[in-house]
Amino acid sequence: MNLIAQSRLMKTLLNVAGNQADSILSDGEISAISLERRISDLEISPLLDKQLLATALRVAGDLGLSSGVRNSLFNRFQNPAPTVAIDAQRRAIISEVKAKGLPMELAMDYANTLERRLTVSPEDLGDTLWAYASVYEEIWSDPRIGARAPTRRIMLAMATVLRARSAQLAMNASLTTATAFRVSS
Repeated sequence: MNLIAQSRLMKTLLNVAGNQADSILSDGEISAISLERRISDLEISPLLDKQLLATALRVAGDLGLSSGVRNSLFNRFQNPAPTVAIDAQRRAIISEVKAKGLPMELAMDYANTLERRLTVSPEDLGDTLWAYASVYEEIWSDPRIGARAPTRRIMLAMATVLRARSAQLAMNASLTTATAFRVSS
């Protein structure tokens, strides 16, 4: 999977999160307390769409926006986060990983959830999972999202799980092609 597919996926995820945030905020009935509770609930999930929606809602709150969140969210992710901040986040998570390990079973459960929610053809599933793994590898330590350490550990594990699933799908496709070639020869 190349950087273009990863970038395209990230843009799609940011677009959806920004539009969802605009929709939530356009209601006008949501209180600051309700909004903060909703953000906290979203930040518990390791799923990218929920993390980015939480980030979009937090950006809106920080900037006092009731609309136009999508553009502000894109601006936030336009340039990479400062390396110092990423390194600090990584060190904190890695020390927790050393103490507690990676929650691989939980990551597999979330990867199952993600896979069920995807609307791609079986032929494209491997590439799509690889693109998601690439985004997870970048975002688990990104200080621009509000995930706490336990959620970030799951996100780190999900990158591994998604890569393994993608590789397995590619191997299965290769074996199927090789078998079909032998049968037709």
